[in-house]
Amino acid sequence: MENQTVSITNLSRRRQNVLMSFFNLYRIALASLLFLMIQLGWLSFSFSIDNARETIIVSLGFYLVLCAIAITITVKQLLSQTSVLAIMITDIMLLTLALKTIGGVTSGLGNLIIVSVAVGTLFLSFRNSLLLAAFATSSVVYTELLSGITPNNPQQAAFLGLAFFATTIVIQYLMSRTRSSEQLAEIQAENILSLEATNQLILQRMHTGIIVSSIKGVIHTSNQAAARLITDSETKSIQNQKLPPVICELLQQWLKQEHIASHIIKIHPKMPEVFVNFTSLQNNKDSDVIIFMEDTSKTAQQAQQLKLASLGRFTASIAHEIRNPLGAISHAAQLLEESPNIDQTDARMIQIIKNHSQRMNTIIENILQLSRRAESNAEIISLKDWLMDFLVIFQEAHKDAKIETRVADDLMIKFDPSHLQQVLTNLISNGLRYSEMAGERCEVEIVAGILNANNQPYLDVIDFGPGISAENRDKLFEPFFTTEKTGTGLGLFLTKELCETNQSQIMLAEPPEQGSSATIGCCFRILFSHPNRLTYME
Repeated sequence: MENQTVSITNLSRRRQNVLMSFFNLYRIALASLLFLMIQLGWLSFSFSIDNARETIIVSLGFYLVLCAIAITITVKQLLSQTSVLAIMITDIMLLTLALKTIGGVTSGLGNLIIVSVAVGTLFLSFRNSLLLAAFATSSVVYTELLSGITPNNPQQAAFLGLAFFATTIVIQYLMSRTRSSEQLAEIQAENILSLEATNQLILQRMHTGIIVSSIKGVIHTSNQAAARLITDSETKSIQNQKLPPVICELLQQWLKQEHIASHIIKIHPKMPEVFVNFTSLQNNKDSDVIIFMEDTSKTAQQAQQLKLASLGRFTASIAHEIRNPLGAISHAAQLLEESPNIDQTDARMIQIIKNHSQRMNTIIENILQLSRRAESNAEIISLKDWLMDFLVIFQEAHKDAKIETRVADDLMIKFDPSHLQQVLTNLISNGLRYSEMAGERCEVEIVAGILNANNQPYLDVIDFGPGISAENRDKLFEPFFTTEKTGTGLGLFLTKELCETNQSQIMLAEPPEQGSSATIGCCFRILFSHPNRLTYME
């Protein structure tokens, strides 16, 4: 039961100050009442009236001084075990002196000491509380037996001492139970706050948008994912706002027909499709509604990953079941081509066999390359120097190609050099081919620099071909999608995968303004990660 600390009392600091303030008011009222009773002659004294009057008036004066000291200590928040014990002992001494003057325990004034003992117990530890009760008991017994008061009443003094100890023990027991209950309540409150903070953190980190709305479509609360799906911004608050009209319409339909549980909608033309699901917060028709919003592009990406996983498992069988027979077919065609008895028609058929065998072999090579792709060994590269070396090697195989470059000096990127070589070989080869198909010249332009908006390095590969239609833009980086009869549909997909492996992005950007008469076809932009950025693989 005993509190081992000295500076910390049984009650909280705020409760101590409030209780001590009320006790000081009680002291002032008691001293004023006793002084008034003396002046009106309502008290009887145990010895000569003049001396008794002077004695008790002096006692009351010291009592008021003690109140002033206690008030000062309370205001300055200097309450401690030592200060409270000293104040209470002085309080009991002055009350005992008044008790002796008025007539001992038979006067009933001794009962006022119980109040001082009780209040002191609320502030003091168990050991100090027993010390205060013992001092009060000894003071009352001394006043009754040794001060010459007649008639004395030792039994009543003893009972009064027992009351002091009983008061101390009962209050300390109740305080111990109260402290245990408060500690348990504080632990439970901390657990609840921690659980609430955890739930809030989980709710905000969820990729699924969650909105709590009234049946009239007013948003009460939401998480960041919901704000992003509605406003395209996680920081913008949507609380107390109306739901978008398309969701409001679905909500009203759901309220009328419970079986309409979900729907796929597009809130804004430039935002992805959203899968919306409704459920009641409580089991009544007027309760709020919880709206779950799932970005369908995430589901599409997951499906894409599953497709790629299946593709990876399928490559082993492709290598054994297709590549070997394909090699035999290609080799047989070469042997037939060397025969002297081949006419023009047969030679044409052999060339078709060789062309399609080569095409199938290219598809298999791309798939195998994709399936066994190693992790990125990213390096800090000076893009201008690396690009110059790369173009020297590239143009040895494309002597008729014209490649113009505009690269900022001292531009550093973080990328795997072998992956970057594959990416640019694919993009430049596509650009040259489409530029030549458009009837212009076999030319591409490479522009690299820093985006001022977020200080991010970028590289653009610009061709002068026919461009890409609007309906094909969303499918451009999907595997096996191609607009050519002889294309594999894996080039841009492999390029995208290599960029993402190096913490970069590739996109179809808007072509820059061109001052000449040349028509710009496509602009593929690579957004590199910042060279000082730490990747997950480091």
